[in-house]
Amino acid sequence: QPASGGFGGGTGGVGHCVILPNFQGCEDRGYGGGGGGAGMGGAIFVMDGANITFEGQVNIDGNSVAGGSGGNSALANGVPGGANGQAFGSGIFLQGSSAVIVFNPDAGAVQVLADGMADQSGSGGTGGNAGSIGIAKTGAGLLVLDGQHTYTGGTTVDAGRLSVNGTIQGDTTVRSGGELGGNGTVGNVSLLSGGRLAPGNSIGTLTVNGNLSFAPGSVFDVEVTPTQADRVDASGTVSIAGGAVQVRAGTGSYARLTDYTILSAAGGLTGAFDGVSTDLAFLVPTLVYGPNGLVLRLSTNEALRYEYVATTDNQTAVARHLDTFAAAPPNTDAQALITALDNMTAGQAIAALTGLSGSVHSAATLAASAVGTSFGQTLAERGGFGQRGLNQAAPSLALRLKAATPARTLPVLRATHAVGTASPSGPQAWAQATGGAASLPGNSNGPSSRHSASGVVVGQDAWISPTWWLGAALGNSRSRWRADTQGTAAASGNIDSWSAGLYAHHHWGEQQQWRLRLDTTWSLHRFDTQRAVDLGGAPLSAASQHRGHEVTLGAQIEHAQALGSEGSGWQWRRSVGLRHARLSENAFTETGAAPANLSVRERGFEGTVASAGLRWEHTGGEGRELHLALEASHRLGDPDAPVTASLAGQSAAFVASGTPLRRNALTLRVGGTAPLSAKVSLYGGASAEWRGAGQNSHEVSVGLRFMW
Repeated sequence: QPASGGFGGGTGGVGHCVILPNFQGCEDRGYGGGGGGAGMGGAIFVMDGANITFEGQVNIDGNSVAGGSGGNSALANGVPGGANGQAFGSGIFLQGSSAVIVFNPDAGAVQVLADGMADQSGSGGTGGNAGSIGIAKTGAGLLVLDGQHTYTGGTTVDAGRLSVNGTIQGDTTVRSGGELGGNGTVGNVSLLSGGRLAPGNSIGTLTVNGNLSFAPGSVFDVEVTPTQADRVDASGTVSIAGGAVQVRAGTGSYARLTDYTILSAAGGLTGAFDGVSTDLAFLVPTLVYGPNGLVLRLSTNEALRYEYVATTDNQTAVARHLDTFAAAPPNTDAQALITALDNMTAGQAIAALTGLSGSVHSAATLAASAVGTSFGQTLAERGGFGQRGLNQAAPSLALRLKAATPARTLPVLRATHAVGTASPSGPQAWAQATGGAASLPGNSNGPSSRHSASGVVVGQDAWISPTWWLGAALGNSRSRWRADTQGTAAASGNIDSWSAGLYAHHHWGEQQQWRLRLDTTWSLHRFDTQRAVDLGGAPLSAASQHRGHEVTLGAQIEHAQALGSEGSGWQWRRSVGLRHARLSENAFTETGAAPANLSVRERGFEGTVASAGLRWEHTGGEGRELHLALEASHRLGDPDAPVTASLAGQSAAFVASGTPLRRNALTLRVGGTAPLSAKVSLYGGASAEWRGAGQNSHEVSVGLRFMW
């Protein structure tokens, strides 16, 4: 609790006078009242030789001390009364010449001394006990000295920060690990190696009533805003024997050239710092020395281009694009972009360049391409011979043994019509629901992405000759995807797709063991995308909508061979195939994230997949079927879906890459069919694809087929 009083402060004695004859008053040699005693130490009085250390949280504020009242003169004859006593150290008074006071706040602790500290020397004391008592600041926490402090001994800062917002008189020494700051006034200041001078509490001015010196290895920490900077004003000299100036930039929009006075020296400035640095990525700090001061200049450097902070190919592509108009922005969006980047730290600039690249749009392209591939694969499966058990009017396979040599027999195939039919049946209709998901881990340059899709496919097919089967199908699906690059530049979107296709298969050979399946598809995709861009302030959200279409062509040749004994129902097939796909996307311009909206050019994603595989299949009675397939494939053509775009209405563009697909893949498919009635069958299947490096996908399907 605040205290009042302290030691001393007694009231002076009453004065007296010599009475003149006839009681005519006091003669001049009368004596006035006695002076009041001095008051010292309103809260704490530290006696000579005593030690005191403050730990943890401390707040000394609101205390008072008063001197004693002077005595009055006995008669009102003009003889003055005694003067009131003086008061020293409303907070702490240090007596004698050997008292020690230490402030030792731990890291995170704050000690505040708003009431004054005083010693006998600074209070006019004399005699053997009059001395200059100093203080020591230790501990990693903060000590704040508000108010007026008249102690005249030295102040040492050994650790943590001392913030002087009032006044101290003695010399201050800042050692390694210590920091001096605040908005008040101090005496002479010496910065030793490892010591830091950080004026202000935010932006502020520290006044040195004397001389200031910087030793080699010391640090002058300066905080700046677009219009202000920390500074130190010294009434004496400033001598600089090395050390460094570290500039910390606050928020705001900095001009491309700003000068700040950070040191003034009425007695003159000598020497120079070893260097200066800043956390701004594109404004270069320089020091301009004068005879009585030091100016910090923040300016752009034509040799320092945005690409110098880029760490990936995509960041470099965007940085070079920005560098083409940074010196003379042609419009308000361009000016806003350049201003935002100029005011960023290197880390902020790297994140901004990643977001500005728009590489996450490549994830949407891969998700859409997966839709077209899945639809084509659905038709290929329908056009294959694995669905034979669900089509009892289609040619089926029966086994017979044919003598090849006296030593062995080989199973061979012949074509018959199931259920005794002599000719193909009429058309069939079918419907299938599909769903799947895929993941594509990113690299240091391209985004990581995940997508899922669900949809429905309906179709109709029929035998048009004993060896040809032809069908058509329609499909609709919705895909959902998400992407980010190293945890930044997050994006997400939906893709609505409508697909149409034709498929066929044909068999030939002496035993009809050769089969050809063909399919072609066309898909229309509508993209709806949102992505985040961080320009160092509040995140921006860019939105876009555009369309694309995809064409695929597929062909596969198979050779079937029976397994096991006659009538076992097992066969296996060897196959090779090609599937070509091209996805074309329209140009579009984003909205909602000015000045970071991208104008994305038309682009295409094209590739051919060559595959080879084995399929094992069992056909049972009543049209039941099970199959297992293993396929290896290699992708030719584009492994990636790069984005060609521009910023701020520029005619020139940059190219940002996505994460490339690994070219080799291994796919496993399983499935089965079962009749529900003479004309209706149920089928289902699942597939999984592995490309390595975490690039995996899977899909499931279930459907019904109707025959009439």
